[in-house]
Amino acid sequence: MAHRILFRKDTPYQRITVAENPSGTHRYLYSSGRDEKQGGMYLDNPSRLYFEYCRLLLVSLAFLDREPRDMLFVGLGAGSLPSYIHRHFPSARIDVAELDGEVVEVAKRFFRFREDRRMKVCVSDGRSFLRSCRRSYDIVFLDAYQVNDIPYHLSTLEFLREVRDRLSEGGVAASNIVGPEKNPAFGSMVATYKRAFPHIYVFEGMSSYNNVVVASTRRVSRGALARRALLIQRQRRLDVRLHKMVSRPFRSPRPRGGEKVLRDAEAPGGGVSLSGDSISRLSSR
Repeated sequence: MAHRILFRKDTPYQRITVAENPSGTHRYLYSSGRDEKQGGMYLDNPSRLYFEYCRLLLVSLAFLDREPRDMLFVGLGAGSLPSYIHRHFPSARIDVAELDGEVVEVAKRFFRFREDRRMKVCVSDGRSFLRSCRRSYDIVFLDAYQVNDIPYHLSTLEFLREVRDRLSEGGVAASNIVGPEKNPAFGSMVATYKRAFPHIYVFEGMSSYNNVVVASTRRVSRGALARRALLIQRQRRLDVRLHKMVSRPFRSPRPRGGEKVLRDAEAPGGGVSLSGDSISRLSSR
């Protein structure tokens, strides 16, 4: 049986589709008409994180030596991870930069995303938002990367340095990056992170399709990660086995040679311009 379409709309940036599975137990967000899901929700337990990569992004919490106070998400999707952190960290302030205002409305209408005094969305390109804000963040989550639709200007060395400059002391950037099997730019993206930050850690999910890069200005030992993860899990009563995830093998990769560091000046079309929130895609290279 085919999925039931609840909503479909073309925006200036993409085609958005919301659908439910035939049994009515799961709801999905698709973008640009592709088969890849960009968001998901268990209808009988909306607070549970549907995607493994969302759970894996939580490993970034263990890299902090304190409670997170300010966090930024670049890219909203269905809003499940910002909502999850909002619930479990009631003293944290969360900003979200989302380019497509229709995505925000869909997240609110179909996926129970809500703004309040602690969680605000700015309809803006993520890089433009970073340049205009004056706040420092303990964690910056970069979740605007999709399989074949990767904003080039959110992948360059210059952008990652802007992210680094917006981090508080000891803060980290955490990115969801599709693995090399489906993302030919994976090696270059990792090499670019390595150039921008002195320490990066690549966590692989149960499927190599899911990869999370945590970028930091300081080295963190595996033992410290495990202790911090277990403490967070117990104190915040997470339903995600955070200490198990940080105990998985992770890589602190060295570029093998041949991976190209991504630079603004080499963007498709002759360089990055943020006028009009323009977007260049890696897939167009």
